[in-house]
Amino acid sequence: MINQEVIRRWRDPLAIRVSEVETKNKGDRVSVKGTIIKVTSILETEKSKRRLIELEDYKLIQIKLWGQKSNLNPLEGETVLFKCLVVDIYRNTFSLNSTSLTSYQVVQDDEAIQGVVEAASFEDEGNTIFIQELMLRVPADVMDTIFPLGSFVEGTNIEGKRAGSTLKSVTRVTTPEQNP
Repeated sequence: MINQEVIRRWRDPLAIRVSEVETKNKGDRVSVKGTIIKVTSILETEKSKRRLIELEDYKLIQIKLWGQKSNLNPLEGETVLFKCLVVDIYRNTFSLNSTSLTSYQVVQDDEAIQGVVEAASFEDEGNTIFIQELMLRVPADVMDTIFPLGSFVEGTNIEGKRAGSTLKSVTRVTTPEQNP
């Protein structure tokens, strides 16, 4: 008789960080939490149907949703928990594949962050800041709140909320000239 705990772990594997996927073996079942960076439209051929998702939690991984699971359509920027995925390794690159039990749920766990912005990047592909040893993606409207003149100001201190590796909002910004 199969142990009930083994069945439970098969159907609902423990959640791990994206960076921990590389410690797993091909075929292991996992659940992962992160922020969705990219969602493709459904890619369909005569033999298969899939949707690709890039999920990040300080490290990036691709999730392939196959068949009916390709109809799952999470939104970019959402922090989600994907349950019951299978580890795949192809040409030394790790990815995750859906199973018949794969599901996801949006996670509402914004985390407070405060500190001095140590560096900032203003790029067409996306803005980033470095704060508290973290590199965070910053939406354009939030970046405009932090640096209204569009350039880095050394000593800028912020308080806000982040979800995964994205700064979602700022509630307070102080610059050196405001804080002598």
